[in-house]
Amino acid sequence: MPAGRPSKQTNKKNKDSRSHLVAAALELIKKGEPLNVRTVCSRSGLSTGTFYYYFQDKDDLLGYCLTQSLTSRPVEFRNDHPLSQQIFTVYLPLLQQYQDLGKPVMRQFYTGSNSSLARYMGETKGQFLEGTVMFDSQELIKKAIQTGMLSETTDSYKLSADICILIKGSVFDWCLSDYKDTIIPTAKRLLKNYLTAFSSQSV
Repeated sequence: MPAGRPSKQTNKKNKDSRSHLVAAALELIKKGEPLNVRTVCSRSGLSTGTFYYYFQDKDDLLGYCLTQSLTSRPVEFRNDHPLSQQIFTVYLPLLQQYQDLGKPVMRQFYTGSNSSLARYMGETKGQFLEGTVMFDSQELIKKAIQTGMLSETTDSYKLSADICILIKGSVFDWCLSDYKDTIIPTAKRLLKNYLTAFSSQSV
């Protein structure tokens, strides 16, 4: 059995251990308390062995909080809604969570040295990881191609990756600024302008 791995009995009793760790981390952040493996384990009542079974380090935990801990909802494609509006709706809960966590936390996470950023934005054979906003964005793009909203030559992965870069750019810009601005209006405007231009060239 791998080091730190909970026993089968423990897994049965604490099948949502990961969610407890995530909840503890978010609680610490919102209260402005130090966020590290020790404080997360203390707040959640779980051992460090359990922590390292689910996460590699603090950044890995925070990466999960920021990309895969949101309540998943079915992605509904609407022919009568602009694609930018549909994709923005997918990203909105994530952007809202970024704002709720605040700039100090996001500045710690959005750095070039944080390897967990790349880990949670990975893909397999041109498909983003299921459960991420990039996956949902790619699924909407695929449906837009099927309905003729986008050209059939559109690469759903590349377009979704470009959108991800645009959103990350909005987040970086927000982290760098000292103004009391928000990410959401900027991300929405850039996404609309980009996809409007892309769609006009695509069809």
